[in-house]
Amino acid sequence: MSTQLSNANFDFQTAGKAVLRIEREGLEQLDQYINDDFTRACEMIYRCQGKVVVMGMGKSGHIGKKMAATFASTGTPAFFVHPGEASHGDWAWSAAAMWCSPSPTAASPTRFWR
Repeated sequence: MSTQLSNANFDFQTAGKAVLRIEREGLEQLDQYINDDFTRACEMIYRCQGKVVVMGMGKSGHIGKKMAATFASTGTPAFFVHPGEASHGDWAWSAAAMWCSPSPTAASPTRFWR
C-alpha cells in the first residue's frame, strides 16, 4: 500500500477531482487534431469497400488492436495484423483492404493508405 493511502487523512474526493481536471485539460488539447486530416481519415474509413486492416507493434499495436475491435463492433469490418506476422504470409487477402497504422504519440498522426 502506498504511503499516501496508508494515511487515514487521505482525501479521495480531492484526488478524484484532480484526476478529472487533468483529463479535461488533456481532452481540450485534442481539438487541434480535428482538422482536414481527420476528415480525410473518416472519409477513407467510411468509403472502404473491403475491410479496414490495422497494423502496429509495441504500443501502437495495443492501440491498433483496440481500434480494430471498436471498428468491428460498430459495424465497420476490420481486423488487426501484427506487421512481423503479416510479412510471413500471403497478402492476397489485402487486395480490397484499407490499411491503418496508429501512431503511439499525438505528435505523429495515424497513417492510412490503400
